[in-house]
Amino acid sequence: MKVDVDDRDIEARARVRVLCFAHAGGSAATFSIWEPMVGPRLPIVAVDLPGHGRRIREPLPTSMASLVDQLATELAHVMQPGPFAIFGHSLGGLVAYALTRELVRRGTRLPAIVAISATRPPWPPSPRSLSSLVDLDDADLVEALMTLNRTVGDPVTDRALISFMLPVIRSDLRLAGSLIDNLPADAAMSRSATLPLPVPTLLLSGEADPLVTAREMAGWRRYFTGEVSTRSYPGGHFYLLDEAPAVLADLRATLSATMAGHDAPYRDDG
Repeated sequence: MKVDVDDRDIEARARVRVLCFAHAGGSAATFSIWEPMVGPRLPIVAVDLPGHGRRIREPLPTSMASLVDQLATELAHVMQPGPFAIFGHSLGGLVAYALTRELVRRGTRLPAIVAISATRPPWPPSPRSLSSLVDLDDADLVEALMTLNRTVGDPVTDRALISFMLPVIRSDLRLAGSLIDNLPADAAMSRSATLPLPVPTLLLSGEADPLVTAREMAGWRRYFTGEVSTRSYPGGHFYLLDEAPAVLADLRATLSATMAGHDAPYRDDG
């Protein structure tokens, strides 16, 4: 089963491709507004997970472990030609972390940076975590999602559309919970959850996000040994739509700083 990506630019080894993973119920289309904003040296590779977007007819993933095993294999052609970064928003942030952990396990090329947006670390559990939303009944879950979308004027606020997407959204929320289930169940879990990953990290959040605060986002620091940078933006859970220019500018700047001194450094040519 092949992961569906837009890989028109993967042949350019000097470019830093950014693999992007969307929120629960989201798709590669979430990042369509980014593509015209970035220069040719920062191509966006937006990934549709099985059962999402252009792959809506495929079975939904049943566990984070099996999903990232598939992603690591099917996206190898994107990650191997040259430097790449991973960006994940909300559920996508958990996918970004789990995929990076899988790449470390395999001993393959690692991303230049991992950018995690608007999602709390998998440990400790929280009543405001993504996985906790799966316990809501349909009516309450729709209301919760409507509230998140209204916070920033996200166009996907139609109640009927959200109701139609509930099976996919619930599956994604269970996917978030499966990451916690797969973490090592030992005494060290409460301190670091798993061995920290040797990758620079950019943590991004919305100042009015009801699901996660900037302080809670900082909990990701224990999961990485590389340099960790933090950014906060006006807006709620979907701040990245209205604040896309600022987010992309910070992503470029972080990549430039991280890649400085490498054999093939990233240059922001606009």
